[in-house]
Amino acid sequence: MHLVYPQHDADVKELVDGCPDLVELDMSDCISLTAETISHVCQLSKLEHLALSRCYSIPRSAYLELTSVSSLQFLDVFSLLAEHSLSGLQRALPAVEINKFLFSSIARPTVGIRRTSIWGLRVRD
Repeated sequence: MHLVYPQHDADVKELVDGCPDLVELDMSDCISLTAETISHVCQLSKLEHLALSRCYSIPRSAYLELTSVSSLQFLDVFSLLAEHSLSGLQRALPAVEINKFLFSSIARPTVGIRRTSIWGLRVRD
């Protein structure tokens, strides 16, 4: 399977079907994913860390479906939910730490003019 970056719910289904033992999954910034993606992700019985920050097409109510993923420990949903919605989600997922990690484990660099920096830090001469 060759899947670099899921663009649609069908891509997530393919990923889940092909890699059922995923422990960490970061699909932040995939703006075309919908509630269907959450249904697919819920099939990952070993998933511990899920990042869906800035996935604006997933409705807030869909995140409640994650209660079926008993292995889930961390959920990153930055820029999606107001404080009262985050509180409600935390009550629904009491064993899950929500928005604990400010930075993604996936490198998404901002490329400098000469491609020598990442996040404003020089990486090579």
